[in-house]
Amino acid sequence: MDNIKEIYIYSPSNMPVNGWLHACFTCREYTSRTLLFANQKKDDIEYKFYVHCCPRCKRTHSKIDKYEEFTKKCNLYIYNRYFSLTS
Repeated sequence: MDNIKEIYIYSPSNMPVNGWLHACFTCREYTSRTLLFANQKKDDIEYKFYVHCCPRCKRTHSKIDKYEEFTKKCNLYIYNRYFSLTS
């Protein structure tokens, strides 16, 4: 059985780190909603990256240019923060 580690991505805010409300990664509005953005598997551990995204920003993802901007920002964040998982 594989181990699963969930990693939550959100914008910095003054909310408690272990709380369920965090700032939307795009607009910094407080939200509890998350999107499963990516999965990475390394050394029998599956890493799931969840991004906090408010409903308003999620609606803008229907526009291709906004979605590409969002995915580029998320991928860059994951690459910079979790490089050892992406290599």
